[in-house]
Amino acid sequence: MDKIIKKEDKEAARKVFRKVKGLIKDFFSADPIPDRPSPRPSKVIAEPSDSPDVPALEAPPIIPPTPQITFQDLFEQFQKAQENHFKQSDQAQVILNHLHLENQKVRELELTPAFELPQNPPVEAEPEQEIIEVEEPIIDNEVLMADYLEEKELSNQTYATPQLSILEEAEVSKEIPQEWQESTLDTVQDTLDSFRIDAIVQQITCGPRIARIDIRPAPGIKVSDITGITNNFAMELHAESVRVLAPVPGMPYVGIEIPSPHSQPVALRSLLEDDSWKNHSGAIPLALGRNTSGDTVILDLARAPHLLIAGSTGSGKSVCINTILSSLLLRFSPAELELILVDPKVVELGVYATVPHLITPVINNPKHVSGTLKWVVEEMKRRYEVLAKVGARNIESFNNRKIKEDEAENTPKRYPFMVVIIDELADIMMCAGDEVETYLAQIAQLSRAVGIHTIIATQRPSVDVLTGIIKANYPTRIAFKVSSLIDSRVILDARGAETLLGRGDMLFRAPGGATNERLQGALVSDEEIESLVNECSSSMQADFSNGISQAIMQSGEATEDQEPDTSEEIEIDTNAELIDQAIEIIRRDRKASISYIQRRLRIGYNRAATIVEELEEKGILGPAKAGGKREILIN
Repeated sequence: MDKIIKKEDKEAARKVFRKVKGLIKDFFSADPIPDRPSPRPSKVIAEPSDSPDVPALEAPPIIPPTPQITFQDLFEQFQKAQENHFKQSDQAQVILNHLHLENQKVRELELTPAFELPQNPPVEAEPEQEIIEVEEPIIDNEVLMADYLEEKELSNQTYATPQLSILEEAEVSKEIPQEWQESTLDTVQDTLDSFRIDAIVQQITCGPRIARIDIRPAPGIKVSDITGITNNFAMELHAESVRVLAPVPGMPYVGIEIPSPHSQPVALRSLLEDDSWKNHSGAIPLALGRNTSGDTVILDLARAPHLLIAGSTGSGKSVCINTILSSLLLRFSPAELELILVDPKVVELGVYATVPHLITPVINNPKHVSGTLKWVVEEMKRRYEVLAKVGARNIESFNNRKIKEDEAENTPKRYPFMVVIIDELADIMMCAGDEVETYLAQIAQLSRAVGIHTIIATQRPSVDVLTGIIKANYPTRIAFKVSSLIDSRVILDARGAETLLGRGDMLFRAPGGATNERLQGALVSDEEIESLVNECSSSMQADFSNGISQAIMQSGEATEDQEPDTSEEIEIDTNAELIDQAIEIIRRDRKASISYIQRRLRIGYNRAATIVEELEEKGILGPAKAGGKREILIN
């Protein structure tokens, strides 16, 4: 209604304006009237006519003069007309408002129910509270770590290292029959003679599962002549597999390794009761197993300083990790060793969830691994900064130093060793391969001096899992049985792992060594692991409520909220750039073979072939002809 009234107001105003405009125009266009009074008209008296038939003429009517209208009169008329129009508009608005209220009352009466609903009492509005922004305190990781280590030192006073009595005793070893040894030596000698190879079988050495036969070739006999009849040795000896050492490291013999007729398991307790373990001077000793001579093999992880374990399913890889963890738990207290366990398979390392050596719960989500490794890198840098302030070169000299009075308050008395164990690297590389590879490379290159070590294991030893960067930083390796020669070369850069027997049979490359030593890994049962974990947990419970554990968990969970990977988009953009470069090369050089594109762009053959096929689909190149040549369809 307001719009209609406004429209009527406009029309009325326009009428008044036109009327006033016309009056003003008429006023200014008329002749001016003099001020003097107009003369009175004289009466015209008709003179009598002489002719009687002619009537007398009447006088014309007197016309009064037109009154004079001024501009002030016109303006007053306009104001009166405008006031009348406004009054009429106000009256119309009042009437319309009254009608609107009446209609609204009628609608309310129609919609009112037969009974009245109870109405809620009016709620008083709460006063608005002022929002005070509180700044989050800045967390100093050095202070957190110092407090954490101090608490560990205090709680470690009540911790007791488990005794070897919780492990099962080793079975009495059976001696290899002398008859089998003599017949084996005779068979090997007969095989050499049948191929007219001048060599003498010297001795046989029996281990827990593998026996090695040493052959001394005569001067002028090639070692390759003996290695060339490996399959003949396996056939004559009825052996499952035969591995030839040409030569035996440090000895003038060619060794032939064959399965022993009486395989014996290697108990972990037998290794830990050996004098070589008790007298070992390494900082972080790990009991691995026994070699073909029956000697105990111990690895010092501090010298390694990182370990790579690979092998197919069921070859003994998980048992080896349990052996390593048992060696650590039986030797170190929580104040001397910290553990970070990564188990994407969930079932392998979950039994160690309550040991007090853990500084964070067992990580099962592969997406959290990159964040955890990032925290390890930051901790490594913090340790280097503390060592630099004190003037220590490595963790050993830092822990054995004499504490000075001018040291900072947050400087810890000692740093424990930290070991990060990743049970399945393949699952982690699928989720965040680039980040994990980068962090592992940084840790492997720099962490030895500050006491941080890593052990990674995988059952898929392929080049996309064990990349060149990882292999270059993990010289110490253990290879279990694999399915092919290619997998053996990926792990060890040599053949041999494809001929292993499985179930703990492994090849061990020591730190700095150029050869692979064959071992039979130690066996630890599930019952022994449970007893060991219960013994450790009874002395001290794992505590993850401290600031360090919370920081590690938050760092791991933060990676899950990151943006999705855009590697596919980057790869598409890269392919588009390469296609544009290939088109320019074809236009300039008028050559379009796959090998030529490969050489010019310096890419792989498969990628060059893909680019050429896309150019063919776009109509730039014709189909391939004889010799790989293609017709160029652009100028």
